[in-house]
Amino acid sequence: MSGHLAEIEGNNRVIAAGVRLGEGADRHLRSRSDWSQGLIGDLQGLYREGEPAQRTEHLRRLLQEEKLHLDAGYDRLADIRRRGEIRIAIEPQFKGLSFREAPGQPLQGLDAEMAQALARWLGVKCRFIEYPWDCCLQLLEAGSHRREQEADLVWSALPPIPGYDQVAFSAPYVFLPYVLAKRTGDARIRGLDDLQGKVLGCVNDPAAIAVLEGLGLRWPANEAKPGGRIRLANLLAYNDQGMIHDCLLDGVVDAFAIDLPIYHWACHGETSPWRGRLEILPGKLGPELWFYCAAVANAPANIGLLEAIDRFIGEYRQGHEYRELVGRWLGQVYDDPHWRFVDGVHDARSLSLETAL
Repeated sequence: MSGHLAEIEGNNRVIAAGVRLGEGADRHLRSRSDWSQGLIGDLQGLYREGEPAQRTEHLRRLLQEEKLHLDAGYDRLADIRRRGEIRIAIEPQFKGLSFREAPGQPLQGLDAEMAQALARWLGVKCRFIEYPWDCCLQLLEAGSHRREQEADLVWSALPPIPGYDQVAFSAPYVFLPYVLAKRTGDARIRGLDDLQGKVLGCVNDPAAIAVLEGLGLRWPANEAKPGGRIRLANLLAYNDQGMIHDCLLDGVVDAFAIDLPIYHWACHGETSPWRGRLEILPGKLGPELWFYCAAVANAPANIGLLEAIDRFIGEYRQGHEYRELVGRWLGQVYDDPHWRFVDGVHDARSLSLETAL
């Protein structure tokens, strides 16, 4: 009976976590729906009233209010330098990458500090647009709210995404292992094989979920897929990055598969509330190192900006400041001299070729 009660309690924790994750997605969809309905209402009003010449002028004004660029020759890098500010979309709750230890403090972490270094290199101010990680790329097309300016780029723990035609990626700015974390002293979990029958957490990232599938992990949503060797009780994919440490500490999940920098500070940072309570298992999940890239909208206006980002990354990664920064947030500098983009990833070269055609 005790064992059955423990299983029920574990299932209840998983259900409660799933409800919280669903609530966040629902809020985002409602916001976008309200935005669309408001825009449609404005367009309907525009075409119901006035003469054709007035409609044209009203439409032009509406496009300006919606912050849509009307100039076919628009150059984003030139615009950034003219306004003296670069708008960077970033997740504000990625511990070790972009986070605050207390409200009101500036963002710190590998991503936040390297993005600020890019702004200094360009000679402009850095303005962060804080947004949930799994929605940051949407800000390259439109702002977080209606009639807000879109972001110039995203700098927030992005792996390159093949086949995603709306986005072009920079060269890698950091290499890192994908690791497994557990509660300190949990002798049940010493490696991947010990996840049999356990609840595993991960970030809601298709690339991460694909890696777990490739390692033979199966859960209710993919249990029929061939090649499974470890049957999880469940997989919880988190889109709220403020939950991804406490869910492990509180026993909602038994282990967490995660990018090293997102747990390194949590486990080792002098002021981390999880220090000594969570630990990272040795080694890495999968045979290869991961890497992060910055991203811009895949449009001709962004060629100059993406080429400038690549030049900055190439120079910055050779300097002492970069080694100190990465050492502080990852524990050591990782590198893969043989890295390459998989087919279908858009970068500065492909963006230039597409524009020329």
